[in-house]
Amino acid sequence: GYNILKGDLVVGNIWAMSRDESIYPNPEEFNPDRFLDPSVPPVPVFGWGRRKCPGLHFGEASVFIVLASILSMYNISKREDSSGAEIYPEIKDSPNSLTLELEPFDFRLEPRSDRHHQLILEVV
Repeated sequence: GYNILKGDLVVGNIWAMSRDESIYPNPEEFNPDRFLDPSVPPVPVFGWGRRKCPGLHFGEASVFIVLASILSMYNISKREDSSGAEIYPEIKDSPNSLTLELEPFDFRLEPRSDRHHQLILEVV
């Protein structure tokens, strides 16, 4: 164990926790399906215990609403090359960043229908 003195500040390294290969195999691979297994614990992005972020539920609900709104209006798909084959983007993060910032990659974003397109134009 560690001897933590009164008044010491302890910061959990969530980045390292989320890359523990004994819990999350191939941690650098984008695989959200890994969390469908109930034996795989969620990454503690909002902290843990008594110090857990009080905005956890608000944050998760906000992200859900934004993503549901986008997905209800748009089809998101991979770009195609000149021969019509799908281009699989390489997901890379930017180096020297305090937070994870993905490098740009191409994708296709199209309104789901003409009605969706008109609604988008009315809102914008």
